[in-house]
Amino acid sequence: FRSGEIAAAHVAGALDLEDTMRIICAYGRFVGRFSGRGRMALVGLPWDETAAALSGFEGQVFRAIQDSAEGTVVAGQPAAIAELQRVLDERGVFCRAVAMNVAPHSPLVDSVRDELRAELQGIRPRPSRVPLISEVTGAEIEGRALTPEHWVQNFGDAVFFSRAIDTLIGRGHRVFVDVGPHPTSRHSVETNLRCAGCGPQSANPGVVIASQSGHRLPPLSAAENTALATSPPSNCTSSLGSTGIIRPSASMSWPPPPMAGASRCLSQPAAWSKTPPSGPIWKASRARRSCASTASCRRSPATTGRMC
Repeated sequence: FRSGEIAAAHVAGALDLEDTMRIICAYGRFVGRFSGRGRMALVGLPWDETAAALSGFEGQVFRAIQDSAEGTVVAGQPAAIAELQRVLDERGVFCRAVAMNVAPHSPLVDSVRDELRAELQGIRPRPSRVPLISEVTGAEIEGRALTPEHWVQNFGDAVFFSRAIDTLIGRGHRVFVDVGPHPTSRHSVETNLRCAGCGPQSANPGVVIASQSGHRLPPLSAAENTALATSPPSNCTSSLGSTGIIRPSASMSWPPPPMAGASRCLSQPAAWSKTPPSGPIWKASRARRSCASTASCRRSPATTGRMC
């Protein structure tokens, strides 16, 4: 499940770490209730064209994520998603299942909206230190507006990632970092850069960099290296190596990790259970019966898309 906006709110200073973890763990628990009752798929059509393609699937399949200028993620009942794939394949339209067995960002999760809203009462959003672009609207949002209602909308309503990226491109941003173990958003952002006239061969090219990845990525093109050299991310080196993975400079300061041994979570999950996390945030999480158990937070190919 997408949690990028929650993390972004913390990095921007709008949420402290405790509230950030509270929202993430609440999302994980509520998503878990719908396990096996929904599916998602990526359709190779723009947002408006996807609406027309869903004719005949009313009440079964819904537009969930405006993923890019050329792609839309839909959510719905498993059988309906499978039928949609068959129908679109016959029409020659790209449609690929996403590794999710739930259907957030759709009416299929409406039953928990009130409970989620109540669960998040008491969070303390505050003004952001840097501009924050929300996928709920695709526009800049003031940090104090990140109330429980905002996170209910982020959970259950359709979201506009593509519109948010276009907002950033329109403000002149050309270097994007896809933060996470898998570069899942790289293609989407590259698509929008190309559609905005900022492709690799343009005079003002954009670049998308994977922050971490277990996969070997192709080297950056000459145009991408030019974009990074002329507009590097703040406090980062422009030496990317052959993997396309950005490396922090010696002067970059990182916040302390929220949990002990977190770097081992992906590579050695078994070892983590022997040294459970500690600290105020985890004590607070235990008190709320959230994801205090390290075993429930492990990530593997089989559980990608789930949290806590």
